[in-house]
Amino acid sequence: MADGRLDILALPVPAAIRWKAQEVGYLTTADVTAFSNLAAGLGAQDAEQLKRLSTPTLRLDGSLEGCKSIRQLYEREVADRKIITFCGSIDGALGGGICRGQLTEICGVPGIGKTQFGIQLAVDVQIPECFGGLQAHALFIDTEGSFMLERAAQVADACIKHLKHIAAASHDTVQARAADLLTRQSILDNIFYLRLHTHEELIEALQNLGGLLAQQSQVKVVVIDSITFPFRQELQDLAQRARTLGRIAQDLLRVAESRHVAVVLMNQVTTKVLEEDVSKLIPALGDTWAHAVTNRIMLHWQDEARESGFKHMCAACKLRLFGKCHDATVACKPHIRRAFQHSPFKCRTTHTALHVSNAATLQRSDSRSKPSELESPPLAYELVQGPLVRWSESGATARTAPPTAVLLHGVLGSRKNMHSFAHQIVRALPAWQVITVDLRCHGDSSSLTRGQRPHTIAAAAEDVLSLLSRLKLFPQALIGHSMGGKVVMSMAEQFALRGANLPRPVQVWVLDALPGDVRAGGSNRQDHPEDLIANLQRVSLPLPTRGALVQYLVSMGFSENVSRWASTNLKPVAGDMGDLAWSFDLNGVSELYQSYQSTDLWGFLGSPAKGIEVHFVKAERSAFKWAGSDEARIRSYGHSVHVLKNSGHWVHMDNPNGLHAIIVPSLQSGGKQRA
Repeated sequence: MADGRLDILALPVPAAIRWKAQEVGYLTTADVTAFSNLAAGLGAQDAEQLKRLSTPTLRLDGSLEGCKSIRQLYEREVADRKIITFCGSIDGALGGGICRGQLTEICGVPGIGKTQFGIQLAVDVQIPECFGGLQAHALFIDTEGSFMLERAAQVADACIKHLKHIAAASHDTVQARAADLLTRQSILDNIFYLRLHTHEELIEALQNLGGLLAQQSQVKVVVIDSITFPFRQELQDLAQRARTLGRIAQDLLRVAESRHVAVVLMNQVTTKVLEEDVSKLIPALGDTWAHAVTNRIMLHWQDEARESGFKHMCAACKLRLFGKCHDATVACKPHIRRAFQHSPFKCRTTHTALHVSNAATLQRSDSRSKPSELESPPLAYELVQGPLVRWSESGATARTAPPTAVLLHGVLGSRKNMHSFAHQIVRALPAWQVITVDLRCHGDSSSLTRGQRPHTIAAAAEDVLSLLSRLKLFPQALIGHSMGGKVVMSMAEQFALRGANLPRPVQVWVLDALPGDVRAGGSNRQDHPEDLIANLQRVSLPLPTRGALVQYLVSMGFSENVSRWASTNLKPVAGDMGDLAWSFDLNGVSELYQSYQSTDLWGFLGSPAKGIEVHFVKAERSAFKWAGSDEARIRSYGHSVHVLKNSGHWVHMDNPNGLHAIIVPSLQSGGKQRA
């Protein structure tokens, strides 16, 4: 090409048009633009396409008009307000959040959290300007049918609550008014949803995207979930797919820059064979697509943790920068959920997971980055707060904390098993909050405590005490089921051994557990934890489906409810697209259960610290053998035994309403309830 002349053969038009143009004497783009009557030789439609492509769109002269310096581009990118995610690691790696005018790609295996990331951004873009947000709208294009309406509502609620926490903590009246004006309805009204089913529909929608955004100027983020699905399902011609996606990427980038919006694309992963018997997971759609996006966030499993890696191309210098996120907010599934939902990674009112929950998540990330500050390993946890609670872990003190209950699961359980009952408590006690914890070797704490032997009840109790100390929480109630019951007794015993005075009375609730040796209930051994552990240790991993575990356990005599509950402790194998393995440390659990069986806390019951009130809840169909002398001995020490009707060992699953009726009135009245 010279003097603006481009060979006609280089234009991206069908070969038939190029040949026809050459036959009538058009050899360069200058020839095309010099003649006004192109249609005579080519036909109106072909002539219009050829003329459009031959007309220069970029003119450079000696004045460099239209050019911008790298400094200008850099300063504009730095000053531009981003879409914050409330995940410190992601925001930090991306220079403050998701950038407008760029293509950001989120990649990962199924179930890693891509759709939730997109929903979170659709809510975050609406954060008022006084909080550092854009106060804008969102467009969500769904090609997979995975958009979750309930989750969007939960994220919206959590975002509102989180913003109100921020406003209250800063005593900012402007922020307080802005947070009050934000409602679930207004947030959902400002998320425009488009469901597409084929790659043709997606291409058509993207071709019209610029016009749509011109009409809806408040839209500042476009989420496409996913860009991959329709093309992998329908376009098997790889060359055609690459060409189509290349055009789509260029069109999206042009729209992102011209309309100054963030375009966020969800991408799947595929397996790349490196050599014989060696392969790895990589983002789908190939290398050409990889070079088209501005930023790439990879979500992946690393042992027991979920991490994210970043690849960023600076808009100014086009230099690819790489980083890896180690923040606890994205270190495990519940954490990423908490942070993303703001206070929905409180989503259900709770979760440190997304809002208040979010604050909790960020605190956890700090503790993990500085393990030396804790005497024992950190634990994964979540906060479930009543609607009247106005407390967050940021800047918290024991004096300002609301009434708090600690809720601990039993063997092979996790904090997720206690969520429903935790919500029952705060619905009845709206000024309370409940902290649910994954004990060592269980749930998201399993990777944190692996190798921290010995795994004993006393060590598990010390873990929780250290966590509460770091959060500056002194709970009014300790509630533990089964093995968790012995953990809460051990917590109370350790506090008493320190010789400290209790700042307030504490209720200790032991749910279907004995203070001494754990004795099986004779012939009534169905669903006994010891038998369950033994059978799980016989299972060959990995498993293809959760149903395979359910089928096996039912065949071994376990109830279907407990079998399905046990299957929730399976998670995808790292780097595998289908197989499942344990989410807990099964060997550590077995060691901890042996400690549970042998730990004797009768001595604690005989001389608890002043102000400690102990209640036992005995299931009517308990898996343990309660001797008459056990109940009499407990009562002789001044403690209580309550019988929960219509329940087996799994009291919070078998009869949650009955359990609620026993515990909540005592919490409400401040204790002294005898049975």
